[in-house]
Amino acid sequence: RKIVVSCDPAGMGDDEQVIYGVVSGRVIKQDVKPQCKATETSSLILQMVRALGANHIVMDCDGMGQPIADFVHDIMPQGIVLQEVHSNGRPDDENQFQNAKAEMWFYAKEEAQAGREQIPNDEYLRQELQEMKYFINTRGKIQTESKDDLKERIGRSPGRADAWVLNVWGRRRSAVVRKNNSWDDSHE
Repeated sequence: RKIVVSCDPAGMGDDEQVIYGVVSGRVIKQDVKPQCKATETSSLILQMVRALGANHIVMDCDGMGQPIADFVHDIMPQGIVLQEVHSNGRPDDENQFQNAKAEMWFYAKEEAQAGREQIPNDEYLRQELQEMKYFINTRGKIQTESKDDLKERIGRSPGRADAWVLNVWGRRRSAVVRKNNSWDDSHE
């Protein structure tokens, strides 16, 4: 089993903060709420990690995410990996993708189309995933539209889709969970 908790933080703005707990491709637990302070977000992430026995956290670390990731890193138990993602950062495949965001979204799309990922029955999430536009830029690389363009078109930030895509991407690199709980080393 691969158990990953992902977070697309929102801070105190009007976007939703989304935390997903996913076991082997299926969303088991979610926490979606508007306006959340960094300390509360950190606590909610670690509570979900503990509840699911996750060993991997993946977070959007652009904007509000970096201070939250720093705090989570300082207080999380050993044995849990914190994967920090910067959407405008370099992709693994620089020949094909403009940035990490395009690579993650394209990977998640391929995994879902191949039936290796389950998209929850959440109309907002499904709309956000379906509405993202891809294109080939002038350098011949795959690129996604900006978050602002998508937000303007659908009337909200695509936080649910971002958190789901982050989770799919995180599981690509996560280790299989072999213990009952990442917080307790006594269960092998």
